[in-house]
Amino acid sequence: AGCLEWVRSRPGSFLAASERHGSIRQWNVSQSQPQKSYKVGNTGLRTVRELGEDRILTAATDGSVGVYNMKLKRWDHKMV
Repeated sequence: AGCLEWVRSRPGSFLAASERHGSIRQWNVSQSQPQKSYKVGNTGLRTVRELGEDRILTAATDGSVGVYNMKLKRWDHKMV
């Protein structure tokens, strides 16, 4: 994983983003498999931050930044 972020609204859960490809997985410390997986692009991710209301801020290795809606599985905003 390129970066990790605790999910404040879900105790024991965290997000793991890959620097190699545009995927984010949601894990829980009590489970050995990810709870959810999101394919947000083809470029690796350097940063992921929880914004609340099922939205995360991402910064990718290609310099793009965006706000991804995990509930709707789509970008709310993205700048390249």
